[in-house]
Amino acid sequence: MHQSEPRPQGASYNGAMAKRLMMAVVGAGIGALAGLLIDYLGAGTPALWAGAAAGALIPQFVLGPPGH
Repeated sequence: MHQSEPRPQGASYNGAMAKRLMMAVVGAGIGALAGLLIDYLGAGTPALWAGAAAGALIPQFVLGPPGH
């Protein structure tokens, strides 16, 4: 029978960082969709970039440091 090897100390931190990265990508996509709506309403193409940046960055500040 195969025994599992113990996880290194940084494994939970790496998992938290991977979740943060996935959340940033999804947030950027949702923010870009919101920016597309704002662009359609007449604000211009920079609304896409601003929406994507806001969607990626705001959740990181709301959640605080990884692992908490």
